[in-house]
Amino acid sequence: MSNCEREWKINKVDDKDKSKAQLIQELTKLRDTASCLSGVSDQEQSGKNLQEALSLLRATLESTADGILVVNKEGMVTSFNQKFLEMWQIPESIASSHDDNMLLEFVIDQLKDPQCFISKVRELYNSPEAESLDILEFRDGKIFERYSQPQRIGDFIVGRVWSFRDITERKKTEDELMLLNTLLKAVHRFLDLEDVYRVALDMVTSTESVDMVMIYIVDKDKKEAVLQAERNLPEFYIKRASRIPYPKGITWKVINSGTVMNVEDAQKDPNIGPAGRELGHHSILGVPIFLENEVIGVVWFTSCKERKFSEREVRLLSAMGDQIALAIAKAKMIEEIRTAHEQLIQSEKLASLGQLISSIAHEINNPLTPIIGYSQRLLIQPGIDEKEKRSLELIHSSAQRVAKIIEKLLSFSRKYKPERTYEDINLLIEQSLEFREYQLKLENIKIVKDLDPELPKTMVDPHQIQQVFTNIILNAEQAMSESQDHGRLKVGTKIKKNNIIEISFSDDGPGIPKEYIGKVFDPFFTTKDPGKGTGLGLAVAYGIINEHGGEIHVSSDEGKGTTFVIELPVLGHETVLRRNKEEDISRTPNTIKGKRILIVEDEDIIVDMIKSVLEEESNIVDIARNGKEALTVIGTNQYDIIVCDIKMPHMNGIALYNEIKTMNPDLIQRFIFITGDLSTETIEFLKETGNEVITKPFKVEKLRTQINSIFEPHIEKNV
Repeated sequence: MSNCEREWKINKVDDKDKSKAQLIQELTKLRDTASCLSGVSDQEQSGKNLQEALSLLRATLESTADGILVVNKEGMVTSFNQKFLEMWQIPESIASSHDDNMLLEFVIDQLKDPQCFISKVRELYNSPEAESLDILEFRDGKIFERYSQPQRIGDFIVGRVWSFRDITERKKTEDELMLLNTLLKAVHRFLDLEDVYRVALDMVTSTESVDMVMIYIVDKDKKEAVLQAERNLPEFYIKRASRIPYPKGITWKVINSGTVMNVEDAQKDPNIGPAGRELGHHSILGVPIFLENEVIGVVWFTSCKERKFSEREVRLLSAMGDQIALAIAKAKMIEEIRTAHEQLIQSEKLASLGQLISSIAHEINNPLTPIIGYSQRLLIQPGIDEKEKRSLELIHSSAQRVAKIIEKLLSFSRKYKPERTYEDINLLIEQSLEFREYQLKLENIKIVKDLDPELPKTMVDPHQIQQVFTNIILNAEQAMSESQDHGRLKVGTKIKKNNIIEISFSDDGPGIPKEYIGKVFDPFFTTKDPGKGTGLGLAVAYGIINEHGGEIHVSSDEGKGTTFVIELPVLGHETVLRRNKEEDISRTPNTIKGKRILIVEDEDIIVDMIKSVLEEESNIVDIARNGKEALTVIGTNQYDIIVCDIKMPHMNGIALYNEIKTMNPDLIQRFIFITGDLSTETIEFLKETGNEVITKPFKVEKLRTQINSIFEPHIEKNV
């Protein structure tokens, strides 16, 4: 019991027994006693508040995620929390010493740069008022953020507070995000696949967790996973595992499943092939490369450390794989756009040149027609002198040669549709090879055929397709024979997806230089010596394949050979406009005697030839120089046949036909068109009318046959 309490009990009396003075005296004592009790209560409350404050401080210190250390000016540890001991792995025996030097001595070996760490500590102890924030890197990969400031009581500095925060995860996340961002910027900056591969692999191998990396891309046609890029792989592995056939090995397991595969020890995995095992002990991580919802390849990350890739590494490398996949998809798309653009440019070149050729061919065909016609007529005349006959034969054969050249130019200009029939591509290849078989043997060139026996037939112009095949075979033959004393030409066919026939011609010649590879389909471009090539062969081939709705590509490895690949769609039977064949036609019975015929033609030399041929058969022949003149004479005469040109001044043959169709529908059935113009407009018109057409230059018998066919339906029309 306290003195105040005892005094209170002693003086406690009954107020009734005391006088007023005594009462006042007692009250005074009571007041003094109450004052005494109040002082005791304040002291107790202050003590309680202090305990609560210390408890809160300790709880706060222990609940923080940071490690806290407080050292006084004498170098003694005055306070620390449990987190500090855990972060630095300090045992209780050392912590209880409260000696800062002992703590420093214990932790210093954990750091990457202990000297720098100690120097900073000494610097701050020598500068009591200084504040500091820096980064500590540990040998085991941990990263701490260290913050230090003076401890003050009032205006006096009594010590220093050290705060340590483990930022290892944050720093790794920041580094990963920075790496991914750098990779993103790097790979998406390039449009070429080779550049994408190079930059991506350089970025990946810069990480500590990857020693080797490889990218496999699926070749759907060959059903292989092809090694497109690698880093740090030994040569033996590249030679033995650059192509992985379906469905062998762990690569196809990733492709088929579309899932990430993390293998701790490749030596123990049964799906790893012999080449992979020879790499020695290693862990591998396979990340599928997606293009939309389809797996198009795999990125393999390899580590020589005896461990499994961590979840963090799997997330990072998977993200890098995704970025690589996006870049590959983008590069492939750009490549397709570039190819399409090049094809467009090529088509525009051909279209422009084709218009020029078509115009030139039309002008040449007009004078060529009477040369062929008259020379043919003279050759069949009886009693002709042998010397004159040889001269006429020379004139006729030379004119025919010019006609063939024009035919080839017109084929190049693509101004008419090919004559398509249902054909076996393998058979056309065999026939093309047979054509050059003897010469290929002389040049010691071996033919290797890999023709798909199940290849479907398709609609093609057999002569044009053979022309393409023969041209490619001839080019390969010349390239190999001029560079070596032997050669090998591999010819293959197969059916691809979407009903596409692929035809390939691969030679082992000198190849095509890179600077020329983009020009091989250009008209008149050739690398051959003067007189050995016109530069039209591949340009014509390009036009023919394009007209068939297909594509033709070339690839070349300089010094190793060249490959031409042709793709043609599989088409069913269809009706197409067929051009007239210019072979010799046997003389047909004359049934055109005594007819009245109108020739509508603006070229005098052609008019004279046709007129002389028809008048020989006792026909009445009238002449009109254009459509307008023809309308005038048709209005006053009845004609059995109208032989009409297409291109004429004032009113062309198409306009004349349409006028006659309105005036006299029966007469249009007896129209025969002659033309050297095979533009798209002309072909569409002729296809729509269904009338007979003779292309310039033509032979006399061609004209007779076509006229006879109107009056004698049993005579086969040459359409």
